[in-house]
Amino acid sequence: MATFKVVVLPHQKKEDGTYNVKIRVTQARKSKYIKTSQFVSAQDISRKKEKGVEKIKIKNQAIIDLMDELVLSYRRKLTAAGIQAESWDVDKIVEYLTGSSDGFYLNIIQYGKDYADSLEKQGRTGTAKSYRVAMNALERFAGPDLDVNQVTVSFLKSYERFLREEPTLCGTKSGGVVTTDKPKAGRAVSSYISFLKTVFNNAKLEYNDEEAGMVRIPLSPFSKYKIPEVTVSVEHRVLSVEQIQRIIDLPYVYQNKNKGYSLFNIAKDVFLISFALMGMNAADLYEACEYSGYVLTYQGLLAHFPQIYRLVLI
Repeated sequence: MATFKVVVLPHQKKEDGTYNVKIRVTQARKSKYIKTSQFVSAQDISRKKEKGVEKIKIKNQAIIDLMDELVLSYRRKLTAAGIQAESWDVDKIVEYLTGSSDGFYLNIIQYGKDYADSLEKQGRTGTAKSYRVAMNALERFAGPDLDVNQVTVSFLKSYERFLREEPTLCGTKSGGVVTTDKPKAGRAVSSYISFLKTVFNNAKLEYNDEEAGMVRIPLSPFSKYKIPEVTVSVEHRVLSVEQIQRIIDLPYVYQNKNKGYSLFNIAKDVFLISFALMGMNAADLYEACEYSGYVLTYQGLLAHFPQIYRLVLI
């Protein structure tokens, strides 16, 4: 049976100082290399010479774990091919393992947009819009076509940097979008990547079947990559009882019916009901539709790990 080894070739240094991590496949004393989407830099590796030959060893544990997972998926796939695979030469094994035999490809951006469409059909229009905004941001970074197996830890780190550096986009009344001079807030960066995580994990559930040895999406970058947390200065956001009372006492704005609803009145009402519901987010309030007796049940949409909440209204 073929053997696998994770290697970094010293003579294949790129101009930016990085090396591509490869999987060496050996069968019947003949070897061939599979290029991966992972690159290592000087801080990720150590060097030494054995019998005058330079050797590079990966020391970054996160990258080691990723490659171990990839090798494991290759072994499972080769085992699923049956006993006939033992007679294959190394070229056929690599062709089979790299997916050229079934041509699997999944555009994760389009998959995310389709996922948003399914949410809208369920009546969750607000959540669907949030996913579309997140997928549009991903498309601005990676282009319209992004293979799901290109989403690695290094890709996510680059995407995070892009989001932090990209100016905030603001919608206009005419339906267009204008660029502002303000960077994105931490909540936007965290939310966009959280939405991508949900879409990615759903794709793995749909297209992988580990029990049958069919692993079309082998990597799990979100198990190694930490989604940036949103830091909030609590002491600056705490309102006193007197301040809350003054908000309650603010007079409503009455205007001509032809001008529609007053945004001031809506903002005041949404704030007060959110306060009365223990700080419930406006997005969660918009999506909440399950009410029985004195219990309001809703799913926390803005959390990294969405949870079901129940509020007892007395």
